[in-house]
Amino acid sequence: MKIKIDHIPEEGIMLWSKEEAELYPVLAEMAQDGECRFEGPIHVSLRAKPVRGMIEAKGQLAAEVRLNCRRCLAIFSSALKRPFRLYFTHEMDECADAATEGGAELSADDVGLIQFKGDVVDFTEAIQEQVVLAVPDWPLCAQDCRGLCPRCGRNLNQEKCQCDTAISDDRFAVLKNLKIEKPT
Repeated sequence: MKIKIDHIPEEGIMLWSKEEAELYPVLAEMAQDGECRFEGPIHVSLRAKPVRGMIEAKGQLAAEVRLNCRRCLAIFSSALKRPFRLYFTHEMDECADAATEGGAELSADDVGLIQFKGDVVDFTEAIQEQVVLAVPDWPLCAQDCRGLCPRCGRNLNQEKCQCDTAISDDRFAVLKNLKIEKPT
């Protein structure tokens, strides 16, 4: 998704995209590594608008993914939806160029700006980043997922097991019979 900056009117312009995840390198790698599988295209709608010498891209993305539950390993579908607001700039803003108290200069990344060259803004990399941020770090098929039995491996969401559920820590078992005599 690209647009020439001189094609963006003062009131802004709406852009829509519907692209397969394989067109984004990081998303294709996530699918190949088994982190998730995209079940359809990634839908993006955004309004690009000039704001104080920058381009503001405000929008939302949506996608369907299949994930593995981190507790029970079941495969489940999840809808990803993420609103975003990004700022693109040719150069650093005046306030961003100022040195901090420690004397270090801030970079565009430090202040959340995305730099571009020329007269075309390419939203592809930023959209890919937003999709990665929308994928949950700890996917669960349900908030109350009971997971797998640590002894027999049964999915506790589907059936009960007959295993002893008492958890013992054998690392300190040797200390159970330790007797310390008090000095007289």
